[in-house]
Amino acid sequence: MKRLAALLALVLALGGCWPRQFEDGVDAARLVWELLRGGGTPIAREREATRDRYRPPGTPRGAILLMPGLHTSGRDEPHLTKMATALARRGFLVVVPDLVNFRTLRALPEDVATVRAEALRLASEAGPGRGVGMAAISYAAGPALLAALDPELGARLDFVFALGAYYDLEAVIGHFTAGPNELRGKWYFALANSHRLPPADGERLVAAARRRLADAGAPIHDLAAGLGTEGRSVLALLDNRDPRQTAERIAALPDALKSDLAALTLAGKDLSRLRPRLILVHGRDDPIVPTEESVKLAAAVPLGQARLELIQSLVHVEPGPGAPLDLWRLWRAARLLLAQRQDG
Repeated sequence: MKRLAALLALVLALGGCWPRQFEDGVDAARLVWELLRGGGTPIAREREATRDRYRPPGTPRGAILLMPGLHTSGRDEPHLTKMATALARRGFLVVVPDLVNFRTLRALPEDVATVRAEALRLASEAGPGRGVGMAAISYAAGPALLAALDPELGARLDFVFALGAYYDLEAVIGHFTAGPNELRGKWYFALANSHRLPPADGERLVAAARRRLADAGAPIHDLAAGLGTEGRSVLALLDNRDPRQTAERIAALPDALKSDLAALTLAGKDLSRLRPRLILVHGRDDPIVPTEESVKLAAAVPLGQARLELIQSLVHVEPGPGAPLDLWRLWRAARLLLAQRQDG
């Protein structure tokens, strides 16, 4: 608490001749405070069938499509609702869509079209002269950036903010399968892709994933013994401990699953066509998506288009107690995000 207060005091002390920059700085400190500590004026959430709206107290100065990662709580995930509320207090109209695939833990190429349609709808509602962008958490960053490559949408977006983003899905899979530890990410991968397997294999892998997510040492031999060829190919990938074999085991996956991975990865896509500003925040020791993914993503866009902040205390997408340098980096990312707001 004292560190957050000290950051706010520093921002106030630096105020002076630049009113807009000073306003953004103060608001950024308050945004970081609210994301880490809570508080602030309540914001009503307007519930609709397919999305939620968080309206700012006055005239909107921008609009954000805020998207969760793969999470069963979807638009009700507590960290997400806290972020939506804090952004609305800072003048953004925040729309959180109900992304059914995300909520049911499915990663599908059609997510890109869904995100594109939601973002275009928000841009039309916001109208001209407003800072319009997307904020994507974890997996959502992939579909968001692929949607932003669409010329029609890209021309109407000012920014994309991504927390814990990926770039190369093969590298991410290698991280949580062939890494030194039993990482939970590989079982989330099984949940997200079980629908691409024959029903019996999919059900067994889902059951195995739920066991291991509840208890990393739980036996799954009984489930593995009944798998067919396609299910065994997925389990072979999940059991891999040799990084040199990752590509070979991915190549042995069912064609439908490989097609999904190829469509959803950002590696190999021409990101030089990306028009909106890219703001990236990533945990230095992320156990799900390695830090290098955001580093590679920042390097794949034109020079100067991306800002990357690496946060030691960030555990994938959940903030921990902030060290002073972490708070400073979070403040810089928040200030850049709030600078996308427009007056008038």
